Formats: sequence, C-alpha cells, structure tokens
Amino acid sequence: MNPITINADHPAYNEHIERYHFASTLCFNKKVLDIACGAGYGSRIISDSGAKQVIGADISDDNIKYAKSKYSKENITFVKHDVTLEFGDEFDVVVSFETIEHVDDHIAAMKALYSATKSGGLLIISSPNRSITNPYLPSNTPCNAGGHIREFTIDEFRGFFLNVGYTEIGLFGQRMQHSFRHPLLEKHYKRLFKPSRKASPKVSQVRDLQPEYFIFVLAKNA
Repeated sequence: MNPITINADHPAYNEHIERYHFASTLCFNKKVLDIACGAGYGSRIISDSGAKQVIGADISDDNIKYAKSKYSKENITFVKHDVTLEFGDEFDVVVSFETIEHVDDHIAAMKALYSATKSGGLLIISSPNRSITNPYLPSNTPCNAGGHIREFTIDEFRGFFLNVGYTEIGLFGQRMQHSFRHPLLEKHYKRLFKPSRKASPKVSQVRDLQPEYFIFVLAKNA
C-alpha cells in the first residue's frame, strides 16, 4: 500500500486539513491517538497545536515510514496498528477521520476506539454522510466507491455509537448543502449546481443543512 499522495490542490486535502485543525482545538495538553493517520500531517498539526503527546497509527508500513521521514517531532510517535484491534493504552482524545467506512468490521473498530479512549475522554470521528454521497443506497450495502465498504447516515451512525457506549457532545460537518427527497430533483440539483464542490470545507455545527461529511465529538462516560 503506497503512502497518501499529498496534493494541496485536491478538495480532499482541504477537507482533511480542516478536520485536523478542528480537532486540534480539543487536544491542547492532551495525550492523543490519531488512528489511520495516513501520511502523518494531521498528527503534526495536532502536535503543533499544543498536544502533550501524539501517537499516529496506521495499518500501512509505507505510510508509517513516510510519516516518520516527513512529520517526526519529539512528542510524536508513529506506529503500525489496525483500527479494529485494541490499542492497549488510553488516550485523552482519539481522532479517527475517514476511516470507519473502509473497515470490514465497523463494530470491532468502534469497540477498539472505545477501549482506547480514557474515561471522560473524547473521540472525534468523521465519515461520509450517505444521505448526500449515496442517498439511494440501502443500509448496510457496499458502495464500492473510493474503497468504502459501508457508508452511514447520521442517524445510523448515532445509534451505532450510542450502543457502543459513547455520549454525543456535538455534531459538526463539512460541505453543508440542501438535499432533496425526490431522486430526480436530487440528481439534477447535483448535476447542475455541484453543491459539494461549492460548499465550504470549513467545519461547522450541523443545523438545517445536510453535511457531505459528518464529524461527531463523543465522550466516554466517566
């Protein structure tokens, strides 16, 4: 598996950067796990924003090697690790961006994230919102797009993490846009206006509009 190609002109790059800047506001003086850290730039953003310690973990040997060569710092450690396996340590903040949709066993992944979060700690997790990205795809159906095994609606994911044991602190999103229940209206709206590309990648609280990517801030009960 090759390391992530960093292309600052690609919309996904801006989306990832904005997520990490958002997460970094909750990581000051904290011990942080950045699981599925990819190339490692997000771990460095969190470190530079004042985190006490950052562990960047990824399943790819190439990604870990690249991250060590480009983004190492005294308080950052990059390690190989699978998101579905318990970490054997507890963190004040666990960050997992655009990961859960790639995992075969998302329940095992969430349980592992829960075990890595210390009592009273936070999980900051993002994923595509199926209501926008694949609105007519049935629940629990592989979407076969971008390597995604399964995508979730906001309500599906909310029920999922509540069952694991997390408490919702806040719901945020990126690329807020209108959505239409009628398939033909939705199809023409996206084709004509390309709303996801025009909408801002800035992270904002979800209110009336649907986000293309949702970000939950969750707490592990003390």
